This record gives sequence, C-alpha cells and structure tokens, in this order.
Amino acid sequence: MKFIQLFLSVLFFSHFSYATNYYVSNAGNDSNTGTSIESPWQTITKVSTINFQPGDKLLFKGGESFLGSIYLNSSDGNNSSNIFTISSYGEGRATINAGNSYGIFGYNTQGIRIENLILNGFGINTNNQDGLSFYADLPGNIKLKGLSFENIEVKNFGKTGVKIGSWNGNTGYENLSLNKLEVHNNSWDGILVYGFIGYNNYMGYPHKNVTITNCISYNNSGIADPNAIRGNGIVLSNTDGGLIENCKAFQNGENNVHCGGPGGIWVYDAKGIIIQYNESYSNRSSSKCDGLGFDLDGGSINCIMQYNYSHDNDGGGYLMGQMENGRPWKNNVCRYNISQNDGRHNAAAITLFKEGTFTIMDSCFVYNNTIYLEPAPNNDGEAACKITQWYTGMTNVKFYNNIFITKGGIQLIDVPEGYFGSFAGNLYWSTEGTFLINYQGKNYSSLSAWRTATGNEMVNNFITGKNDDPLISQIGLGGTLNPRPTSSLTAYQLLPGSPAIDAGLDLSVLFNLPASTRDFWGKPSLSGSAFDIGADEKLIVSRSNNTQQQNAEISIFPNPTTGILLIESTGIMKKIEIFSPNGIQLKSLPVNDKRAVMDCTGISKGIYILHFFLQDHIQTNKIIIN
Repeated sequence: MKFIQLFLSVLFFSHFSYATNYYVSNAGNDSNTGTSIESPWQTITKVSTINFQPGDKLLFKGGESFLGSIYLNSSDGNNSSNIFTISSYGEGRATINAGNSYGIFGYNTQGIRIENLILNGFGINTNNQDGLSFYADLPGNIKLKGLSFENIEVKNFGKTGVKIGSWNGNTGYENLSLNKLEVHNNSWDGILVYGFIGYNNYMGYPHKNVTITNCISYNNSGIADPNAIRGNGIVLSNTDGGLIENCKAFQNGENNVHCGGPGGIWVYDAKGIIIQYNESYSNRSSSKCDGLGFDLDGGSINCIMQYNYSHDNDGGGYLMGQMENGRPWKNNVCRYNISQNDGRHNAAAITLFKEGTFTIMDSCFVYNNTIYLEPAPNNDGEAACKITQWYTGMTNVKFYNNIFITKGGIQLIDVPEGYFGSFAGNLYWSTEGTFLINYQGKNYSSLSAWRTATGNEMVNNFITGKNDDPLISQIGLGGTLNPRPTSSLTAYQLLPGSPAIDAGLDLSVLFNLPASTRDFWGKPSLSGSAFDIGADEKLIVSRSNNTQQQNAEISIFPNPTTGILLIESTGIMKKIEIFSPNGIQLKSLPVNDKRAVMDCTGISKGIYILHFFLQDHIQTNKIIIN
C-alpha cells in the first residue's frame, strides 16, 4: 500500500509543476538562481537561455535598464489558462534597451502578459526593427489566446512600435488586449494589428475580439516609401469583433508619401468594430491623400464610429470607404462625433470614397454629427461633407440630423454627378450667409432650391432640414483635449434657443436605425420632446419632484375610418401633443384624465410622435396613421 501511495505521488508531481518567479537586476549575477530578489540574474543574455513555463513570472528591477532583446516561442508560456508574465518589480518601470534590434518578439505562442515596461530602440535612423511584436503562422486556422499588454512605453524603433499579426489563413489571436500603451517616435507605425488577406477567399477572420484601450500613439513619422502606407497611429484589421476606446492619436505620418493613408485611428477588413471616445488630431501626410482622423476603410462590416473628436488633420476627419478587391463594405455607422477644421490639405470633414468597379459599398449611415470647417489654403476641394469622385456604385448612403457649419464660402455638401446621398433632418449654416451645395454636378445657393430640385430634406411629404445659425458654444475653439477625455470638450454644445433643439428626426421610427442611448457628452440622446440635431442633446431638467418615477401604461386605439385616437392611461394625463417626424407640433390637447379622445383628421398618412404629459414626467410613444 505504501508503494502504491508513493507511485501516485510521483505521478501527480510529474504532471503538475509549480510556477516560478525569476528576477533580473543590474546588481545580480547570471550564475545566481534568479529565483529570488536576493539572488537575481543580471542580463537578458541569461534570460534567453530559459524556457519559461505557464504561470512563471520574469521580473526586471524597476528604474534600471537592460541591454538586449527578448525572444519568445512556443516553449515559453503557451498556455492561455495559466499566464506567463513579463513585468517590473520594485519602484518604477524597467527599460529594455533594444539597441538596433527588436524589444520583445513572440512567435507562435500564447498565454503571455507583458506589462509595466519601457521598450527603447536606438532611434529611427539607427534601429531597423519593431518594438513589441507577436507573430503567428501556424497551419490549421488556429486562434492563439491569452495575450495582453499593459502600461508599456514603446519608442525609437525603426519600424512599428507595437505590431501584432499573422499570415496563414485564419490563424491569429483571440481576446487580444492592449491597454495603456504609449507608443511614439517610431518610424513606420504606432500600433498595428494585421492578418492574412485572402482577396479571393474572404472566409472568416484571423483575429477575434481585440481591444485597444487608453492608448496614446504619436510622432510615428512614417517613411518616404511610395509602395506602402507608413505613419499610422492605431490600425486594427482582419478582425471579427473589437473595440478602440479612450485613445489619442496625433502628429503621425508626416513623412508618408504613399497615396492611401496614413491616419490617426482606423480599421479595415474588419467586422463589428466600435471606435469611441477617442481624440485624433494633427495627423499628417506628405502625399495628396489622407493624414486622416478616423476611418472605416475597405471591407468594414457592421462597424461604428461614435463619440469621437477629430480636429486639425491633413485629411478628412471621418472617412468611410471601400478599397479595390476588398470584401463587401456594409452597414457602417458614423454618429455623435465632432470634427473641427479637418481636411487641411485634402478630403473633407466627412468623406466617402469607393475604389473598384465591382466592389460593394452599401448602407452607410451618418447621423447626429457636428461639423465645423474653416478655409484651408492647401485644399481646393474643401467641404463639410463630400463623396469623392472615384468609382460609382455606392448604395443606401444616408445623412441625418447632422449640423454642418462652414466659413469663408466652403461648400456644405459636395456630391459629384453620378453619385447619390440621401439627406434629411440636417442643419446647414455658413457663417457669412453663403449657402453652397454642389449636388450631382449642380450648384444650389438655397436649401429650398436644393430640396425642390433633388427631393432631399423631405420625409413622408414633410419638409425637413434647416438653414439657420445653430447657436453653438465656442465654435472653432475646441482646441486639444489630450490628456483629458473627450467628454471635457466645452465647445459645440447647443445654447438655449438653438434651432437644433427638439428638431431632429426619430431615426429608429422613420428609418429603423438603432438609436443611441447617449450624446457626445454622455447625456441621454432624447431629453426634450424630440431628438436634437447634432452631437449634443440639450438636457431638459425633469419637472418631477419624485425620486422614483414610474412610466404609465398607455394604450392607443386608432380608428382609421374617422381619424380619431382613443387613448387610455394608467396615470393621469395633463396634456397630449402630436409631432411630425421633423419635430413640428401638429396638435395639442389639454387633458385631466386617464382617458382622452384626440381628433387627427386632416393629418396625412405616416409615422408620428405622441408626447404624454403626466403628473410628474413626460412619456413618448410612436404611432402610424394610415
């Protein structure tokens, strides 16, 4: 019996090993065990001789510098359920001085967390490698998991600061996390996630669920390579499901000469990506293309750009476009963003483009954005909103509830002949009173003339759209927010009496678009009797004195023969109002009961909004009159 117990004990310990902490200090010695603070190793040379096991930790002494590069492969970590960690210990972050080589490179491995380090190259004129790079090319469409990178500064590398990618079918990374990275003064790009592009296949995606949060990417200059896009801030591609949030990208791309990029923050060949709460500004390009703020580029599907602030970029603030040979570009949204003085050298504040005769670009929804644009001496084609005259074939392109403001005679809208966009519920304002829209090759100097000629700014036979001073705070004075969050912006908020208040269309009712729950600043996206136009929803203070307010159950019984509405409520109604989709009040009925009869004769068929004023709050319902 004792023999059997001993055998089982040996068997158990042969399958399960304890994780080990390894320490590296300038005061150490490579002949030490390295397994305690009192007995650390001294160099990365020693580190390179060890195969690190799942659960191990490799810890460099904070505040010290270590010369060399760290190479990891499938013998290191490689267990997504038991993470191997590389970090610092003590006070501050340790620095990996990579010299002319890479900082950390991981090949075909997973289950690794890298944090609290500084990776430093010897400068873009000397170094010719990436800073932090992971690459996978395993056969079999493998998804490697458990990679995360946090609180790392990566600088002075001759190629890309942080590059995560794969190149073998749909092999790639899943649940990849990049958080609190500061990536700057690298030659090629700041942060890049890429994968294999199968132009003739397009089945699946290499990467899945990638998050890039709280990162800063700046002064990544790019190079003068006419065959490649260099100088991007943050790029996420070949990914199914992802998030870019609370990031800053600025002053990237000044040396790029390739026409097609670079930009601050953008995605391509990606599905279900959300880009939100970011600031992208002063990004450059030495070509006549891009230097953009944000972009949903070729092959983007079901992606959303929202609550972002773009300003002073060489290229467009918000681009949406299809690349040649790309998989279909479909069902993408740009909403509740702000642009100030983008397009300093090319493109427009909001720019759409399509490459390729047979590529698909379908269903682009641009709504509740606020755009301001002053003249730029180096851009002859400026406009608040523009479709680029490359390839036709864009379908279902919609612009709703946006505020377009221009100065100095800049065009509000520029849509070339052969292209089409549908505009409704927007507010247009030229500060000098010069209304200018070019639509399908013709110039229009008034909103009414454009509406009559093209049918834009009409919904269900109702007139929509306004040409009026939006009464917005601090126009042109948004400035730079970094390092503050986008919600700290004080400019571009609606002032009392603004014609944009309660004048927006209900897009979920009229066009079945998903409603946003918040505006640019985080306030509810519906505060008054109707939605506001632009990125700001003016907060209407509730008249309720109750801390616990409950909605009443309201039933509406329309009689299509007589045009009478019978309305019953579980709460006392004080007043009922009916509005057209563009916010025009059509009827108002005083009530002091739980039951009311409302005469709607004379109102055309269509979708309408009912507001019920109860004892302590207002409720909104939608109704179809037919």
